[in-house]
Amino acid sequence: MEPDNYSPYIQQNNTQSQNSLRWFVVVISGLFIIIGIWLFVATFIGYSHISFTNIPKMSQVKLNGHIIQTDSPIKVRPGTYTVSISSPTTEPYEDEVKTSMYRTTEFKPELNTRPTLAIVTSLIGANGQYGVPTLDNADYSHNNSWLTGIVGPGSAIPFAAEFSDGSWHVRYFLSSGYPQDTSKLPADVAAQIKTAEAQYAQ
Repeated sequence: MEPDNYSPYIQQNNTQSQNSLRWFVVVISGLFIIIGIWLFVATFIGYSHISFTNIPKMSQVKLNGHIIQTDSPIKVRPGTYTVSISSPTTEPYEDEVKTSMYRTTEFKPELNTRPTLAIVTSLIGANGQYGVPTLDNADYSHNNSWLTGIVGPGSAIPFAAEFSDGSWHVRYFLSSGYPQDTSKLPADVAAQIKTAEAQYAQ
């Protein structure tokens, strides 16, 4: 029987193949470990921040429907968020902000001023007994959270509204179905209403 001269080469090739396979398994396993660590960090540890500028006083700001404070940057997970802003003196605003891991994203909305008459008509209607309402002597107070004025045309009716919980509410208006108790108003607002009533009653 002749000796098998190819056996050493076959064994050597098998050994090389086994070593290559081992290295391949090690590399793939290492990649999966790295990806797993990155996913863990991104999911449980990785955060980003959003800073807010150009936000009016007394605004109510919501991030994905949740009320937030914007005095300092807030910490969030990377992603896309919906920001909505309700302010006493500006039109309602909504936009999206995208954040990246370990970065601070500045959110600076361009807000449009809301006319005082638009506030009034949104509360009492755009058509009154004498036509489209007017608003005279409009005045903000209490950090823009209170609005007073005289509603016309026709009978001049003192008016007061308060901005709370992200929207305006009528607090005094001499018309059926509206509050008419000055004792429930801030002292300075009540004084304005009483002065207007005395003035326009003449």
